[in-house]
Amino acid sequence: MVRYHPLLVCICLISTSLELGAAQSPARLLVHVGAVLDEGTYLGKMCRASIFVAVEDFYAVHGNYTTRLVIHVRDSGGDVAGAAWVAQDLLRDARVQAILGPQTSAQAELVADFGQKAEVPIISFSATSPSVTPAEKPYFIRAAFDDKAQVAAISSVLGHFRFREVVPICDGTSPGDSWVAHLVDALRGEGIRVPFQSSISPRHTDEQIAEELRRLIRERAHVFVVHLTALLGSRLFLQARDLGLMGEGHVWIVTDALANFLHLLDPPVVHAMRGVLGVRPSIPDVNELRNLTTRLELKLREENPEVELGSVNIFGLWAYDAAWALARAAEMAVSGEEISGNWSGAFRRKLARAISTDSFHGKSGEFRMSGRELRPSSFQVLNVVGEKPRVVGVWWPNSNRTSIYSPVAGEEEISWPGDSRSASRGWAMLAGGRKLRILVPDKVSFKGLLNVEYDPTGGSSPRISGFCIDVFNAVMRRVHYKVDYEYISSTTTGEFDAVVGDTTIMANRSDRVNFTLPYTETGIWMLVRTRPNESVNGWIFLDPLETDLWVGSLAFFFFTGFAVWAIEQRINSEFRGPPQQQFGTAVYFVFSTLVFSHRERLRSNLSRLVVMVWVFVVLIFVSTYTASLASMLTAQRLQPSTLEGLRINGEFVGYQTGSFVEGLFGQLNFDPSKLRAYGSPEEYEDALSKGSRNGGVSAIFDEMPYLRIFLGNRCSEYSVFGPVVNTKGFGFVFSKGSGLAADASRAILEATESGLMAQLEKKWFGDEISCRLKNSVAEFHRLSFKSFSGLFIVSGAVSAAAVLVFLGRYVCRNWDELRTLSSGRPFPKRVVAWARHYVRMEPTAVSGVDEPAALGRSGAAVAPAEEAAYPAPAASATRVHPGASGSSTNGGCAVGREDIRSSSTDEPSSSATPARGPPSTELTLRNGRG
Repeated sequence: MVRYHPLLVCICLISTSLELGAAQSPARLLVHVGAVLDEGTYLGKMCRASIFVAVEDFYAVHGNYTTRLVIHVRDSGGDVAGAAWVAQDLLRDARVQAILGPQTSAQAELVADFGQKAEVPIISFSATSPSVTPAEKPYFIRAAFDDKAQVAAISSVLGHFRFREVVPICDGTSPGDSWVAHLVDALRGEGIRVPFQSSISPRHTDEQIAEELRRLIRERAHVFVVHLTALLGSRLFLQARDLGLMGEGHVWIVTDALANFLHLLDPPVVHAMRGVLGVRPSIPDVNELRNLTTRLELKLREENPEVELGSVNIFGLWAYDAAWALARAAEMAVSGEEISGNWSGAFRRKLARAISTDSFHGKSGEFRMSGRELRPSSFQVLNVVGEKPRVVGVWWPNSNRTSIYSPVAGEEEISWPGDSRSASRGWAMLAGGRKLRILVPDKVSFKGLLNVEYDPTGGSSPRISGFCIDVFNAVMRRVHYKVDYEYISSTTTGEFDAVVGDTTIMANRSDRVNFTLPYTETGIWMLVRTRPNESVNGWIFLDPLETDLWVGSLAFFFFTGFAVWAIEQRINSEFRGPPQQQFGTAVYFVFSTLVFSHRERLRSNLSRLVVMVWVFVVLIFVSTYTASLASMLTAQRLQPSTLEGLRINGEFVGYQTGSFVEGLFGQLNFDPSKLRAYGSPEEYEDALSKGSRNGGVSAIFDEMPYLRIFLGNRCSEYSVFGPVVNTKGFGFVFSKGSGLAADASRAILEATESGLMAQLEKKWFGDEISCRLKNSVAEFHRLSFKSFSGLFIVSGAVSAAAVLVFLGRYVCRNWDELRTLSSGRPFPKRVVAWARHYVRMEPTAVSGVDEPAALGRSGAAVAPAEEAAYPAPAASATRVHPGASGSSTNGGCAVGREDIRSSSTDEPSSSATPARGPPSTELTLRNGRG
């Protein structure tokens, strides 16, 4: 037996297990990837480190993946030609399956063409210009935000602070001009105007940059959006500081091309940029990136000991996420493929498709690809206030792609250039930094609107007051930024920036100037003198209704009274009596419904239905009559009552001297010879007091602000109504293209909604609302029968139906007796007999029964009152038992179909037991018919 040494057995076992493990481990597929970077720049060095750290981190987490990225870095040398050369080298010699980079948009545009031909994905994490788009180049993938995304953020910030005019500054290249075009479109949506743009090329000297800034000063530009690189932007701000453009009253906003590198700028540049706002893609909190920053710094020092990282910017994070996404896509692309080192075009297409639709949470935030480019998320708004910029706001697109700007809670107030705490909002662009000159007309006769008082000695400036001045001062305090202005009278020479006074907004004027929204009531109103009440006609109460309505309503009153009488007179003792009393009761009852004072009790539900409908008709009728009479009495107090009356009677009418109202009388068809002009409230009063026949006028047409001044202490003597012509009211006037007009309009709305405008109106005009007639015209229209035809038709139909139902029930109950009454008689006498029978009271009415439904077709006890009213003649009596057959009458009451048995005695025989009713019930009837 051969014995082996224990040590030799262990070595054999270990060797065997290693061979088995090697045989079972998956084969590693090497995916060669190129990286085109500008390694002479800080951005190139940082992105190189980010790419390698991302690959290491990815495979440390996914060690079981079959693919491994092999990165081949090439230096582009910072120019387009160098990028094209190294890209061709990577495609031809290294046979890469994808390329990360290049850094600039110009380089990416050319390299993307090479990738298109070779069917190799080009994944750029820093080419953000909209001049190169994945839509035009299928193999170009942008793992970064398009510059157009920040355009919406910048326009939102500008709109939040209500800037009205902005001057963009770019480098004059094609990508820069393309970006400005998108900015202009976005600003237009915010109502912001771009008068011109400025271009500063990297080839410009400092003196040329200074000359361009002097041109901006001459153009009175004060709000700027800078889209330049960090190097060129630094030169710009140093020159702007020397020329005084970084002081109070100026606003500077920089894009992410500069905002992403603020931490790398020299201290003098940062100091010169104090108060500047910047917009950049949101970066996660420093604590989340602390581990990554440490590892990147170590990687940088291994290759470039002289470079200090400081902090990683968004491009470094996008480079990290792009490399991570490429590693994920490579693994997904080989899924289901035969493992081979010879990659085909199908693999590269799958690689491009996988990375174009990838989504994960990366170091830069949510890494979500859409349309072969990174979907934009939020942007941070920075404020340069020291060595490190401070985040003062965040912008993000909402679901319907509108921009929302929200200040970060708890942050300090934004610091603007010159350490100012408020922005100029661009109004100084029109004023050139000087005070606005506000022209005030001094010829206004209505002093409550505008009053200019001059110093008799001429030593001081005029004192200006009035409603218009108070409103303008309140509006300027509400525009949320400081506006320096001074009032000048119309006697002052020189240019002016705005007009404050009684200026009406008109279409032909708006062609030359900008108006604010109106701050007074609109329209042309008519002022008339009221007539004393004793002049009213004594028969005026008949005027509200036309003759046909008087006749028709009277007819329906009598018809309704007849319907109630016809139903109630047989069962209700209150409607009984001699014919004159019955007629008076019916008429009194129906007319008392006018004041709802009817007291007769109704016993039939049918008559109650008739009265219920009729009371509703009366309610509407009386209310309408009362309102119409009140309106007519009010209109009678006006001299004259209608515009048509003014024209037909040839009355004289007045207007304010120099007012545009004179030209509007043509629309009202007035004779020009009947127009008279007046210039003050006193002249208005004198003309209206005289009247048209005594050298005055019957009415004066003017705008409401003037009339409110006039009515201040004359409310009881005059009234106004209208508007008779629509106008736009008073507005403040600014020069054409002024952005201040829009801000003033918004302030007018705020003042109106807050109640401030109402307070100023009460201060200067008083409370004259009771003087006005709110009717658009003071005409009175009489009511005709047609106005109430629907109500009368309904009431008449209900009354007629109720009477017919009652008559039908009456005939059914008394048919046998009515047939007996009509037998053998001619028709006229038959009708008389029926009528006499109908007007007699029901026997059960005395018991309080509403309707004699219990009678059926049989008789019942006769009311004593009825027997007294209709006594029977002396004759032999006939006893009728309820159970007998046959019929007869007694006082018009039907007995039934049972027989009538005669007896010579007062007591019934034992054989005459009634079939229905109590045994003691019997009727004594007269012999003969009826």
